[in-house]
Amino acid sequence: MKKLLLILFIFSIYSHSSAGEIDGISRITRDDINVEPIEGMPRHYSVNIKFASIETVTVSTTIVSESLGREKKRFELTKNEWSYNPEKNVLITEKDIDDGNFIVRVSGKYITPLRIIPVEKPDPEKIRFVIDSRIGIYGKDYFYDNVKNEIELTACKTGQEKYIIEYAHSGGSASIGSMSMSDLNRTLLKYLDWPVSGNAVKIDREGYYFSPLDDRYRSVWLVQLIPAEDGYNGIDLRSGFKWDSAENELKFDAPVDTDKFSVLILGETE
Repeated sequence: MKKLLLILFIFSIYSHSSAGEIDGISRITRDDINVEPIEGMPRHYSVNIKFASIETVTVSTTIVSESLGREKKRFELTKNEWSYNPEKNVLITEKDIDDGNFIVRVSGKYITPLRIIPVEKPDPEKIRFVIDSRIGIYGKDYFYDNVKNEIELTACKTGQEKYIIEYAHSGGSASIGSMSMSDLNRTLLKYLDWPVSGNAVKIDREGYYFSPLDDRYRSVWLVQLIPAEDGYNGIDLRSGFKWDSAENELKFDAPVDTDKFSVLILGETE
């Protein structure tokens, strides 16, 4: 369950950028990121990536709430409804936001090379970094400054690179990045300690229909096809399938080759 939540977090960070045409997942656009509510501090959000300046703040419904039938909404906060503390890398809003159903997004200018500011100090030995489809090298591609509590991604010189940074903290783990399953092979999935097998089983001969192994789902908002072997990447899907909550079945528009991929369902469980 922990790793499923991590995948959810990564996806939520960039879920409202320009849509990709091949795998169905949204892509990162430069200088935009969804921010994370800070537990126990209402109206305070960790921006995660350090900004030189923030220009706009928008609020929109999450893909999870939309999958459960909530009307899609998006609005921009006025300049006097938010403030940004660059030293702590924290956004503060002047109004309450329903963080369970809405996500806050900021747009502005990154500091480059990219710098990650964790909410609390991570264990340096448990930091994982993937850059441009390879495992990052500590000291060359990234390093952690314990005094500043900053992870500097020296390999991310523009902010447009494809990357994932993952680190452990007292509440579990956090992951930030612009890569999707379509950028990851089994070697990288194992390095990140992410699932290398699915949670659904094929129930027809052709590979159109799948059923979850354990849970029942109220809604499904993302399906990941995990590579079964080395040598190729996975696939993220936000479309191209239908979820039948009454039958607890997933139907694809095109058959899945289960010799090449296993199916991982992400959604709201009953």
